[in-house]
Amino acid sequence: MTARMLAIYGKGGIGKSFTTSNLTARMAYDGARVLQLGCDPKHDSCNTIFGGHSLPTLGDVWRGHKDLGTEDKMAVGDIIFRSEIDPNVALFGCEIGGPDVGRGCGGQGISHGFKALARLGMNAWALDYIVMDFLGDVVCGGFATPLARSLAEEVIIVVGHDRQSLYAANNIAQAARYFQSMGGSTQLLGLIVNRDDGTD
Repeated sequence: MTARMLAIYGKGGIGKSFTTSNLTARMAYDGARVLQLGCDPKHDSCNTIFGGHSLPTLGDVWRGHKDLGTEDKMAVGDIIFRSEIDPNVALFGCEIGGPDVGRGCGGQGISHGFKALARLGMNAWALDYIVMDFLGDVVCGGFATPLARSLAEEVIIVVGHDRQSLYAANNIAQAARYFQSMGGSTQLLGLIVNRDDGTD
């Protein structure tokens, strides 16, 4: 059985990674085998489930192998890590990462990362869920990959009560509807409102 794939979108700083980490941890504590896949060049999606530590990114590991001419030696264990929050739960993390600032397109980095994961056999991994944490200020080609290629079965958008997060949510919803009209199968599951009530 292939993993059920969910994509979490929302503008930067809205609490998307925090929400994603809580969701993946809950799934894992409920007995599922879960991979949290950070799909933002900032590569901090998995920090919460790894005790505040940043994971090596797929992009950095791949570039290291490329410099040595050993790209074909890159292995799953180089980029997928098991969280130690509880030895009884199967919660894994991977950060795709992206190019250095000013040296390339973040969306292209995401597209490259998905190709690398496919080459490493992601579809055959014994996972119940892959939860992708995506930047959603803009829906450019690379960041729209789960929508355009119907990789994600469902999309959840994290919003606040500010105009910018609602604007980003509307863009993402429009992109999902567009790709559905082109034959895509990804469904918008709903919104999670992360609102500050003044108590932090």
